[in-house]
Amino acid sequence: MQIERGTTALYVSSNGDTYVRTRLLNFYLDTDTAVGGLSIWVSIDSNAFFQVVYHDI
Repeated sequence: MQIERGTTALYVSSNGDTYVRTRLLNFYLDTDTAVGGLSIWVSIDSNAFFQVVYHDI
């Protein structure tokens, strides 16, 4: 996602360079594929994933 974000900034600052646009579209596809491959997606309101559990040792 970070590569996509950086390339988006580059595209905007390049005034629509076609080479950068082509690369950006490919990065969009890569990001979509990576997100689609996630086996679990944590809900933001899911407290169970963000609670700290302390155990006595």
